Amino acid sequence: MKQVIRRGLKEIIVDEVPDPVPGPHHVVISPHFSLISSGTETADIHQEGVLKEVAENPSHIRKVLDVMKIQGPFKTLSEVRAKFSEYAVLGYSGAGVIVEKHSSVRDLEIGDRVAYGGEGTGHGERILTGRNLVARVPQGLGFDRACFATLGSIAMNGVRIASPGLGFGYIALFGVGSIAGMALLSVVIALPLGLSARRLTGLHGAATAAVGVGSCVLGVVIVAEAGTLRSLLA
Repeated sequence: MKQVIRRGLKEIIVDEVPDPVPGPHHVVISPHFSLISSGTETADIHQEGVLKEVAENPSHIRKVLDVMKIQGPFKTLSEVRAKFSEYAVLGYSGAGVIVEKHSSVRDLEIGDRVAYGGEGTGHGERILTGRNLVARVPQGLGFDRACFATLGSIAMNGVRIASPGLGFGYIALFGVGSIAGMALLSVVIALPLGLSARRLTGLHGAATAAVGVGSCVLGVVIVAEAGTLRSLLA
C-alpha cells in the first residue's frame, strides 16, 4: 500500500509499505478523509535546514549534550546521523471504514464508519490502530467532519487539564463583578442626584409661585398708588 512518509529531516515522499495486519485489540481502516494537522506535522519538517533550526532553538544543542553525557559521544553521534535518514509517519487523525479487525474486537464490525486517531496512524491507504482509539461516526455526519475527532478530543482534554474553573472565577470576579460594581456605583451616584432634582423642582415651583404672588401684589400696589396720585392732582 502507499503511505505518506517523512524521509530525513525535510523530504516528504509517498512510498510503498507492507499492508498492516491487525494484532489483538486492533482494527484496519480504509480512510476516506485523513486530517493534516498543520501545527504538529510541520513541526517535524525542518524546511530551513539543520543549522538554522539549531540557531533558532539552542535547546537542541543542550539536549544532544545531555544525551552525550549518558550514552557517550560515539553512540550520540550515531543517533544524530540516523536522524538525517530516518523514516517517520506523519498524521494522527482521520475517518473511514473498517476493513479488517482482530477477533478480540467484538463491539465493531467490518464496514462500520469510524473516526480514528493515534500517533503513527498517518496518511495511507490502510490504517492500523487500537480499538480504544476508534469511535463510531454518527449517521448523518460526514467523514470530512468526523476526521477532526482526534484533534478535537486533544483540545478538549487540554481544557480539562487546564481546570478552567479558576478562569471562570476570575471572569465572575473581575468581569461580571466589575459590571455589577459599576451598576451599583451608578445607583449610588444617581440616587442623591434624583432626590436633589426632586427637591430642586419643588423649590423651583415654590419660587415661581412666590414670584407670581409678589408680582400680583406689586401690581395692586402700583395701581392703588396711581389712583391716589390722580385724586391728589385733581
